[in-house]
Amino acid sequence: SSDLASFLGISLFLALSGYLVIYSVTTSYLLSLAALSFFALAPFFYLVFKKGRRIRKFERQLPDALDLIARSLRAGHAFSEGIRLAADEFEDPLKTEFRRTIQEINFGVGVPDALKGLARRVDCPDLKFFVVSVILQRETGGNLAEIIENIAHVIRERFKLRDKIRTLSAEAGLSANILAVF
Repeated sequence: SSDLASFLGISLFLALSGYLVIYSVTTSYLLSLAALSFFALAPFFYLVFKKGRRIRKFERQLPDALDLIARSLRAGHAFSEGIRLAADEFEDPLKTEFRRTIQEINFGVGVPDALKGLARRVDCPDLKFFVVSVILQRETGGNLAEIIENIAHVIRERFKLRDKIRTLSAEAGLSANILAVF
């Protein structure tokens, strides 16, 4: 709650400061109200930007972390030990979130509930797919290491496809710009 109060205080301070500065320079109420709105919303948009960047970094780390977990399972370690290894080997944001999940498990939260908590904290569809797969495997059985490796492979292939689509659309945009110039 103190973080929320700080955030709201910063937003209010920026909004009032922007309003007063713009009003003192232009003496226009309309322009000053626009500045008030802009500066009041700026911290919110900054948080949205930072969250998006953090999620993208987490998504890029996830396939390698899943491979590490699968290798640890193949080596005979427990699933929670695989998560601990991934938390130790990777940097933020994956490190922080996996470490928190391990702490929940150590405090007595069941693995399915700890994984559901991880999926709630991190807004990543690939992570949700991983969590559902692990929970289903625990109920039905099967080779968890193979399932996790397959998920990591699918995520990597999706990244390749997304990058190829970006490249092709950038090429098309460049071609359109060149044709427009001619």
